[in-house]
Amino acid sequence: MISHQGGGPILDAGIAFHRWLQAGHLRAPFCAALSRYWHSHDILRTPLILTGIEALAPGTPWEIEPWLCRWLDALLTETRDTHDLLHQLERARTQALEKCGVQRRHSRAPQAVNVLAIQPLVSASMLADRLGMSMKSALQLLSAFQDRGIVVEVTHRRAHRLFGLAGMGALRDVVKPPTRPVPGRKRGRPRKDDPFTTQSIPEEEITQLLPPTRLDPVQFDYEDLAAAMKQADEAMLRSSRLIARLKGQKAS
Repeated sequence: MISHQGGGPILDAGIAFHRWLQAGHLRAPFCAALSRYWHSHDILRTPLILTGIEALAPGTPWEIEPWLCRWLDALLTETRDTHDLLHQLERARTQALEKCGVQRRHSRAPQAVNVLAIQPLVSASMLADRLGMSMKSALQLLSAFQDRGIVVEVTHRRAHRLFGLAGMGALRDVVKPPTRPVPGRKRGRPRKDDPFTTQSIPEEEITQLLPPTRLDPVQFDYEDLAAAMKQADEAMLRSSRLIARLKGQKAS
């Protein structure tokens, strides 16, 4: 897919990427091939997703020379971001192992920390499958990690929860909590002038609200309904008698 152009493996990859897109091919297969290309040419020790995809943003010149410059700048930015992320991940892993403290010889805590370092978000079932332990034991281990501040729970749920290393930035701020009903707002789609959606009520105003009043019970008149049901019963009785009489005449 990437032929030798004489400009070195990085420039050759950029030229091949430009030609690939110029021919009308999809970018996803080439981006996937780039990760293997970096590794096969000893540019990276492990296959990482470095594609310089920001060079495909609207407004980027498409001529080969300015596009290559833009692609190299985007590739450098991705490389720096990935380098910083790996350093942050290693710090979070080291801090997590320190918080684990001294463990028993058969403890799965260090292995669990390594799994969390490899996979940013882990559920109890994922951890149980990776470490070959029961679901209950994995959940207990994650709960102990949460109590020690090793992991944070990011899904804001009681079931099917996901956990991530506490040192990996503000994970809880990234995941949006589920929408809760606003106290005092009626069911259905809110109107544009709904005060419960346009502005919030200060705490001091909430305490000054009048207590709810009890409504007097309403007496409903069911006489018309009862009469209608009586007429329906009589009509059904007459119909059943007529059907029975017709069946008897037909049998005779």
